[in-house]
Amino acid sequence: MAHEYDGNRTLAAADERLCFAFELPCTVGVGACNLAQGAIHHEAVAECELCIERKLPIPAYEQAIKASHVFNTLQARGVISVAERQAYIGRVRDLSKAACGAWLERTA
Repeated sequence: MAHEYDGNRTLAAADERLCFAFELPCTVGVGACNLAQGAIHHEAVAECELCIERKLPIPAYEQAIKASHVFNTLQARGVISVAERQAYIGRVRDLSKAACGAWLERTA
C-alpha cells in the first residue's frame, strides 16, 4: 500500500490522532481508560525486562519505547502525580539503558 505524503492528508491524520489521544473522552470511563493505559505501561515494562533477561536487545528497546509512549500519554492527560512522574521516568530510563547495554554486549 502506498503512503500518502500529501501535506494536507498527513496533517489531517495527525490532527485526528491527537484528538483521539487527548481530547476525546475514553468510552469506558476516564478512570478505566487510564487504568488500562497504566496496565499497558506495566506490561511493556515486564516484556522489556524479560527481553533483557533473554538477551534480546531490539525487542527490549521497542518495549522501553512503548512504556515511554504510554507514560507520555498518561502525563499529557494529567493522570500522573509529581511523585509518580519521577518513578515512571526513572523506570523508562533504566529500561532504555539496560536495552542499550544488552545491545553493546551483543555487538562487542
